[in-house]
Amino acid sequence: MPPMRILVLQHDDDSGLDALEGPLREAGAELEAWFSRRTPEPAHPLEAYDGLIVLGGIANPDEDAIHPWLTVERAMIEEALRAEVPVLGVCLGGQLLAQAAGGVAFRAPEGPEIGWNVIRATDEQADDELFGDLPPAFETFEWHGFCFTPPEDAVLLYETDRFNQAFRYGRNAWGTQFHFECEPETIRYWLDTARDEAVAHGVDVHAVIAATERYGAAQVELCHRVARRFGAIVGRYAGAR
Repeated sequence: MPPMRILVLQHDDDSGLDALEGPLREAGAELEAWFSRRTPEPAHPLEAYDGLIVLGGIANPDEDAIHPWLTVERAMIEEALRAEVPVLGVCLGGQLLAQAAGGVAFRAPEGPEIGWNVIRATDEQADDELFGDLPPAFETFEWHGFCFTPPEDAVLLYETDRFNQAFRYGRNAWGTQFHFECEPETIRYWLDTARDEAVAHGVDVHAVIAATERYGAAQVELCHRVARRFGAIVGRYAGAR
């Protein structure tokens, strides 16, 4: 049986798969990164892949006029949804998934969320195939200025007082607002390179770095659990083709 192939829509050099990558490769996945802002189309059409991961990035989901590749990616996600290709969207990727599914993404009314935050499970989380074995509440890292409202027929899985944090659409598509894939080194790098932005929004950078030391390893372990489950879902889809 040929290995399962996952197309990764990556937008920035410092926003990669991080903790998702190892478990997916261990599960036998071939991972192909596509930088849509640099290359008009991936090496192969969507039907050549068994899964789709859409990562975060500094672009906003309403900036199609500035970043035409957003339109291209949203159309690809829509195609994946029609074919029930497994999809995982993170932060910007989750916002694009919400839009492609018929929901909305919009600027956070009270400003960006940057730092560690406790997210809470909804009643539907425990029965979810991807997130069902995660804790009912846990600390995770956030860095976003936009947020999403999934379509009415989606299933909300995690939330906070301010934001929807994770949802499932259909059988095989999941979107998150939080950056559960981030390893501590990435978080520290973001805080170093975008320190001025964080401080301008009232973030105590030293406190976030300290929280990263406390919670970073647990987040990596949590991400590995999700990655293994997503790998199993993609493998099942590949085997049924």
